[in-house]
Amino acid sequence: MVLASQVSIPVTSDFEEGSGISSQSVKHSVVKRPNSESSSCSPVAAPRKRIRQSADIYVVKDGKPSYEKLQYLARELAGKWKTLSRRLGFNEAVIDDLDQANEELAEKAYKMLIAWKQKVGSEATYKVLYDNLCHELVECKDLAEQYCCDKIAGNASP
Repeated sequence: MVLASQVSIPVTSDFEEGSGISSQSVKHSVVKRPNSESSSCSPVAAPRKRIRQSADIYVVKDGKPSYEKLQYLARELAGKWKTLSRRLGFNEAVIDDLDQANEELAEKAYKMLIAWKQKVGSEATYKVLYDNLCHELVECKDLAEQYCCDKIAGNASP
């Protein structure tokens, strides 16, 4: 049995009206998640046998992701880039422009992430990116943990 992810996050949220983007300040964020080998952002993940399960503990990074980190993330987003775009506050016209202007999925995702970073400036934090990647419509928690968190512990359990 796989337990649901546990999040212990003291958060204060401020919402800017009309922007579609929430700004959040975080003192400390801890995410505890079972280590599941079949966890993936891709639509199809092959089930695998698990001999044991471990609980990994992640801490959401402070600060803002670099352009290089965003480029690596974009390579793995694949077909989820449009859904993430909507979560980050982009309207359909902007998404369509990004879609038509770029041929490769990774490039579409990267250009969108750059536009997000430029649009919201200091609000383009790991925490905001983490929350949106984890959203039930995006379903990329594995990428959120890989790119937005530091792993601080892994506890093996029988």
